[in-house]
Amino acid sequence: MKMCLVAYLILSCFVLVSTESIGHVTRDYFGDIFTLQKCVPNSCNKDGRRAAQIPGENCRCQCAPSHYTFREDQKQCIKDIGECPVVMYFVRPFAIEKIPLVFLPMTGQLVYPGAHLTVSGVTRLPSSKQHTLSCNVKASLLMTSNGFQPIRTPSQIFGVYYDGNKTFLQWLGHDEDRKRLQQHLVLIRLSCESEAPGGAYFEPCAALRIGWAPGKQYCFPINYFF
Repeated sequence: MKMCLVAYLILSCFVLVSTESIGHVTRDYFGDIFTLQKCVPNSCNKDGRRAAQIPGENCRCQCAPSHYTFREDQKQCIKDIGECPVVMYFVRPFAIEKIPLVFLPMTGQLVYPGAHLTVSGVTRLPSSKQHTLSCNVKASLLMTSNGFQPIRTPSQIFGVYYDGNKTFLQWLGHDEDRKRLQQHLVLIRLSCESEAPGGAYFEPCAALRIGWAPGKQYCFPINYFF
């Protein structure tokens, strides 16, 4: 009888832990903000989640700057994406970002005009010479409570754009696609190959945190600095 009671209590605790409910998620430059449907003291940093409660905001938490991306499926703040063994970095003049916060532009424009893509330092030769690296978007995935799921659209909503020796990410979707992706984590898988003799083929990926989309109601968050 005691063994049954212990087993029941363990199972009950497991159910309570595994069914933690996450409310609205806001992608923020200083660290994603998420809401817990039910919370107790220290819920924000539960199991080393690396988040802190926003002062004066009950059950609202913000990820630490070191782990600024929130994953709905793991309910954790992260700094890397395990599904991405070969990462494409976004390079700006004085910074390199792995999972930047972006605001989707109009169709045909660059997703992050100030940052070009690179894979561990791999780049393209100047336009006056033969290009040695060619990439295409293979798939786009959206983070859900069940992990990354394919974004089902009639055609690719992201593309690759080349400007000399720099590679950029291009937005090919429409207004409804922008609103659908608002405040979500997106993973873009690419296929790349070298055009040089004996060149290698590899499949890197780029990750984005999509911010507010114009035309949709949005409440600006209060940033809490750690």
